[in-house]
Formats: sequence, C-alpha cells, structure tokens
Amino acid sequence: MKQNKFRFSHKQRTTRYLISASMLLLGISIMYLYDDWTFLSGLIGVSMFPLYPLYLKAQRPETIKNMLYLLEVRGDNLRVGMEQIPIDKLKRVAVGPFDKDYAVLQFPYNPMYQIDYSFPIQQMDDVRAWFRVEVPDVELIE
Repeated sequence: MKQNKFRFSHKQRTTRYLISASMLLLGISIMYLYDDWTFLSGLIGVSMFPLYPLYLKAQRPETIKNMLYLLEVRGDNLRVGMEQIPIDKLKRVAVGPFDKDYAVLQFPYNPMYQIDYSFPIQQMDDVRAWFRVEVPDVELIE
C-alpha cells in the first residue's frame, strides 16, 4: 500500500480548506458588522464540530504488517521500530484489539515514548507471547 505524503486525501484537504476559509470570511464579516470579537470566537468554536470526525480519523495508529519484525531486545533496551525504551523504566504495555481487523501496541504509562502501532489482529497472541518470553517483568494490559 502506497503511503501518502499527507494524512488526508485530496478531497478531505479541499473540504477542510473550503470550510475553514468560508468560516473565516463569515467571521470577519460578522466582526465587521457587529464590531465585536465574541461573535467571531463563538463562530470559530461552533465551526470545529463538523471537523471533529476528520480529526479522529487522523488519530489512527501507524499500521504495520508484521509487528514481530519491529520488536527486539538490545541489551537493557526494548527496541520497537526506531524507538528504544529502557526496560527498567517500562512497567506496562498495552496490547489489545483496536477494531475487528487490527490490534494495537501502546505504552500508555510511559508518556515520554509515543509509540502507537496497529497490526493485524491475528498477530495479537504472538505479540503477547513475545513480551511474556522476552520481557517477562512487564505487565501486559488491554
């Protein structure tokens, strides 16, 4: 699958641009008409509601075909892709279902490491088993 340079399709980018430009123009018109900034701020706040589903779509984790290829223990560090985490700082790892087709690997209790991958759900048991064998002190959560 080809990775796009942008997170959104051309149609989504165009839609976002047109909505933003029209809201800005409408806000400036209202500000000019009433000579007050409160209308503009309220309008901008309300205009964000239709864009919320697009924002949620952008929050999907990076999808990997084979998660086990990214996992490796190097000395005292756990390597996940290009990120390395000291094992002694790692307490909990979240490995669980994301939706019906994908599972997710996250480190929610380690805020310094923003690792967030989704992978085929068929590999979830294998990834959990890998963590139990390679890093047995880490607690697995869903």
